[in-house]
Amino acid sequence: MSHLRCNSLLPRNLDVASSLQCSWPERVVTQDPAELTQKFLLGKNTANSKISVQQVPSGSTESEASFSFVSRALAHCLECHTECRLKASQRNERLAWYPTRLIDVGGPAAKRSGVKIIETATSLPQGPYLTLSHCWGTPATVFKLTSFNKSNLLQSLPILPPTFEDAICCTQRLGIRYLWVDCICILQDSLKDWEKESSPMASVYGNSLCTLAATASCNSQGGLFRKRSKFGLGICAEDEDDTMLLVSEGAANEMLSDIERAPLQKRGWVLQERLLSRRMIHFTRQQLVWQCEELNACEALPDGFSVSSIKLPVKLGVKIGSRAPDIDLLEAWDGILSRYTSASLTRRSDLLPALSGIATHLQKLTGAAYLAGIWNLHPESFLMHLGWRSEPPIAHRSREYRAPSWSWASTENRIKLFPFEYDRYFYTIEMMSLNVAAGSKVIRADVVPVSKDPHGSVSAGMLILEGPLNEIVVRPGIKNPDLNGTSLGMEIFLDEPLSTEKTLFTLPLYHYYVPHLDLELGDDGTELIFLLLLRGDENYTRYGVGRWFWTDGVNYPDIWDKIVTTCSNPSDEDYKFSNRKEVHIV
Repeated sequence: MSHLRCNSLLPRNLDVASSLQCSWPERVVTQDPAELTQKFLLGKNTANSKISVQQVPSGSTESEASFSFVSRALAHCLECHTECRLKASQRNERLAWYPTRLIDVGGPAAKRSGVKIIETATSLPQGPYLTLSHCWGTPATVFKLTSFNKSNLLQSLPILPPTFEDAICCTQRLGIRYLWVDCICILQDSLKDWEKESSPMASVYGNSLCTLAATASCNSQGGLFRKRSKFGLGICAEDEDDTMLLVSEGAANEMLSDIERAPLQKRGWVLQERLLSRRMIHFTRQQLVWQCEELNACEALPDGFSVSSIKLPVKLGVKIGSRAPDIDLLEAWDGILSRYTSASLTRRSDLLPALSGIATHLQKLTGAAYLAGIWNLHPESFLMHLGWRSEPPIAHRSREYRAPSWSWASTENRIKLFPFEYDRYFYTIEMMSLNVAAGSKVIRADVVPVSKDPHGSVSAGMLILEGPLNEIVVRPGIKNPDLNGTSLGMEIFLDEPLSTEKTLFTLPLYHYYVPHLDLELGDDGTELIFLLLLRGDENYTRYGVGRWFWTDGVNYPDIWDKIVTTCSNPSDEDYKFSNRKEVHIV
């Protein structure tokens, strides 16, 4: 072990003392430094220890040892995990729900020539099915079901690209007969079939027994399985109290980071596939990883960590409904938008359809209306969802219509739900929502869906708000504009680039009380969130959003004070003074 060296020692907030990263020379030639780096988890082997030390069991993730791990994890989940069963029951689906088409892989000993597509209306499946989450790569190179090859594929599937062949192999080895793959089970040359089959994605993934994730592959040629070093390490050393210290390859945080940094997570459609699945098996470059509602585990840590012991980027399901619906919805949607709009889509027209499954699921849980990516549970909550912010670098809006300007789906930008960092003041979404007050009155809000899917693409939308409308001048590169010639301490976030000076209009959305907003002075304060609107011939369009906050006891210009007063106490006199109008936004 003379070549072993410590690169970094990183503290982890887990059931272990720390994480130790080491590296050493191997008897291989490689140009990838990552292949020469191994990660270990260092902790004490006490009576209460939850760590199970395992060496890498084999030289490939295709091995019997790898499949033994996922088979045990699946069996344990089916028998013991109540939350995984609850997530399925919340969808109110029949236990025998199936997608329109499935791939019939036969039994474990079935011949490859017998693999074919079946239509479930005429060939009722017997037993559960699996789903595949994968990167398409270049669409032109992906094997697809079309109107021209459908009749042949109902008889037999030809040899497919490696990712699909590996998925068929996995399905057979896990003792499951059916597999669903989007490009093979949906007609890719029929818009009608695509709209019909993409709409029930919440049901497709939610009723799947488990989702196979081609996490490490950037296209269908990448396959699921990977070769790996057989080198494993289990070091034992006794301390003064005869307590054994153990080192195990793979830590919980590293296990998740291998997934988060992988090619699959860069694909927009994958977010809903991941969130809607009850169980997932990730095929990473190092090992197989198991995820469900109650457990995260991998081959190196087969006993894993409970979901509650680590922070997942976004989590849906049984956690929705634990508090007030508007708070749960705000918190979930904030995380979803941030991750989803940072991912890529082959077709930008899929921006709303690729979230349709999540929207369907959340609507069942909360009862909120869904309008082109904006949730409407009650007026205050709706106004908060309208206050989304575009993250830099901002881009021009798409020339092709996708959504009304008041929806984030009309932009090409990364999105955050709130135009401020609420946690900067140690302020939670729950605290904020309990103190929020409407700044405008919602008169009307609706959209026109393109298809029968109310959560998919839209062809038009109208938002009518009534509130105080005031003119401001916005200049390129200036984030702090003036109001009627008076400089104010506001901050604005535009939805698209600004090349010349523009006259815009402010329309308050909501404001909320913040204790100790000024941390240095210890003063309480209030923050106001407002829309920035561009006036057209008949209607307004959204151009951005802004925030303005003030602390108690500080004097600000009278005109802005009147706007704030109008928001909280709209008397007749205030209505007249503040130029309160009915504003049509398209």
